[in-house]
Amino acid sequence: MLERFFQKCQIDKKALIWGLPTGILFSTSYPPFPAWALFFAFAPLWIYWYRAPKLRDIFVSGFITQFTFTFIGFNWIAHTATEYGHLPRILSVLILIGFCLFASLNLVIAGVLAGFLKKKWPMEPLRFFFLVAILSGFADRFYPMIFPWNSG
Repeated sequence: MLERFFQKCQIDKKALIWGLPTGILFSTSYPPFPAWALFFAFAPLWIYWYRAPKLRDIFVSGFITQFTFTFIGFNWIAHTATEYGHLPRILSVLILIGFCLFASLNLVIAGVLAGFLKKKWPMEPLRFFFLVAILSGFADRFYPMIFPWNSG
């Protein structure tokens, strides 16, 4: 079913393959876990973004990454909404999913902007990675967040 969706939307399946591991690496580098992968967590995603043929693929891979690390990092929202908000479990999970859909779109914004600039002005990988890092820092700083946190 997911494969049919990717074919219908003309999205590269590698967006999923590169997005999920990056989200897992990043989210397992914050408490209660040790910061074991913060230095290289985004490397697989950024390499894919450099090679991505379309901005749509950059958007999808970035969205999958941000959804994954937000879901893992903020899974406590569902429990809190059930326990203290006295909401049904299914509604609490839907609240968590809704939060995961928009909470860290700063990553997606930085990626799409970097991809757009790379298409406009072709650049070698090192310049592209510096550009993504700078844009990610700005997006991290200026994107409105309910729970502000630093992407490292």
